[in-house]
Amino acid sequence: MPQLKTIGIIGGDKRHYYLTKLMVEQGFKVFIYNVVESKDLLGERICRTKSLRELMESASIIICPFPFCIGTDIKVFCSYITKKHTLIGGGFPSCVISRMRETDAEFYDYTEHEDFLTENARSTAEGAIAEVIIKDEGRIYGSKCVIFGYGKCAKALAQSLSGLQAKIYIAARNIHQLKEAFDCGYESFYLYDVLENRCDRENPIVTADYIFNTVPILLLDQRALQYVSKDAFIMDIASKPGGTDFHTCQELQIRAELSLGIPGKYAPKASAKLILRSIRDLIG
Repeated sequence: MPQLKTIGIIGGDKRHYYLTKLMVEQGFKVFIYNVVESKDLLGERICRTKSLRELMESASIIICPFPFCIGTDIKVFCSYITKKHTLIGGGFPSCVISRMRETDAEFYDYTEHEDFLTENARSTAEGAIAEVIIKDEGRIYGSKCVIFGYGKCAKALAQSLSGLQAKIYIAARNIHQLKEAFDCGYESFYLYDVLENRCDRENPIVTADYIFNTVPILLLDQRALQYVSKDAFIMDIASKPGGTDFHTCQELQIRAELSLGIPGKYAPKASAKLILRSIRDLIG
C-alpha cells in the first residue's frame, strides 16, 4: 500500500479549516495545529498535534497562516525550521526568510503571484463592503465613497462599490493611477491635496459617507482628520497598523475600523480554494 503524502497546516483563520478538508480530498494526511473549529474535522487522515514543534517534526511541507501569525515566539518557530521543510504562505517576516535561507529550507510565497493577488483583492473588497454595512448599519446605494490608493484592492473596491450605485472618489499619488481611475469614470484627486484640504474643487472627505484606506502608511493623521465628516465611517484595510490615527478618531468621535485578513472572515471557503489552486503544482 503506497504511503500517504503528508502536509502540515498551522491555523490562522477559517481558511485553514477549509484548506484542511481540501487537502484530505487531495489525498493528503494532514497534521494540524491551532486550526479553528478543528473539533469538526474528523477522519483518519487528520492528525491534531499538541504543539508547533510536533507539527514541524511530523510534516515537511508546512502551510503557514496569511497574514503570517503563528501564536508563539517567532524565534522558537524559526528554531524548528530545517532543511527538510518547504514553507508555504505569504508575507513571511524577514527573520523567517533568513532562517529558511540559512538552513536551505524551501519557501513559496503565493502572494507574489498575480492570479492570487487579483482574486484575493476581489474577496477583500467584497468583505470590506460587507463589514462596512454591518458596522454602520447603513447602505452603499447612493453613498459617497472615497478610496485612498488605486492598487489591486482599491480597484476591486471601486468596481464593487460602483456596481452598488455608490459615487466613487479616488485619491492617489501616482499620476498614471489617477488617469486610469478617471478613465474608469471615477472622480480623481491627488492624495495630498485631499489630506491637506487644498483641492481645486470640493474636498470629497468633507462630505464622504465612507472612506476606504488601502495605503499602508499613516495618511489620516490628526491634521487630515479635522476635515473628515463626523458622519463618515473609515474602513482601513491596509496592512497593520493601517493608515489611520485611530486615537484621534476616537477623540473626534469619528468611527474607524482597522480590518485585517478580510477574506478569512467573509470568504474562507473560496479563499481556501484559491490557496489550493495557487500551490497545487508545488505540493504535487
